[in-house]
Amino acid sequence: MIPLIGGAGVGALAVLNISASVFRRARFTLRGVGLILTHAFLVVLILAGALQYFLRTEGILVLDAGEVSHEILAGEGNGRKNIPLGFSVKLKKFDARTWTGSDIPSSFSSEVCFMRGGESTETVIRMNAPVSFGGWIFYQSSYANGGRTSVITAVRNPVRFFPWISVPGVFAGMLLIFLPTLRARKKHAV
Repeated sequence: MIPLIGGAGVGALAVLNISASVFRRARFTLRGVGLILTHAFLVVLILAGALQYFLRTEGILVLDAGEVSHEILAGEGNGRKNIPLGFSVKLKKFDARTWTGSDIPSSFSSEVCFMRGGESTETVIRMNAPVSFGGWIFYQSSYANGGRTSVITAVRNPVRFFPWISVPGVFAGMLLIFLPTLRARKKHAV
């Protein structure tokens, strides 16, 4: 048997390699600043994956019309636990439609009401159209009991914006790396 490192080990080695590369090669020129930015945001992207693994919470809400819940069911098997949402979710109406002449669902949606502190917000969670509320994202994932019960997946990911920050940062760094090359080609062409 050959011991293999897992994703965490590979991520840690990647962060060390990227950091060492930057310290070794970076200069304070336009291209050097681009190199530093690109590699720094790559490290942020890798760290976002690790943080998501540890900080992300995911569970399900199983509701019939008229039912209210203030928690989700997370985990599997004996490790299942109820996690409070910090607000209540009421299923007002569930709609499931199938393709004509089959039992295959074409669309399904849940009309829900989010309630917190005496205030309520009504919205519809549809297939492929999630809804955000209170730091959670709700996805219409399935249904049961012949279309009478809605199954909604709820996800809380406090680092979900890290990739949105990292990708433009990497792009800006790459632009700074290649900008001097483009200028040199333009001068050479003239």
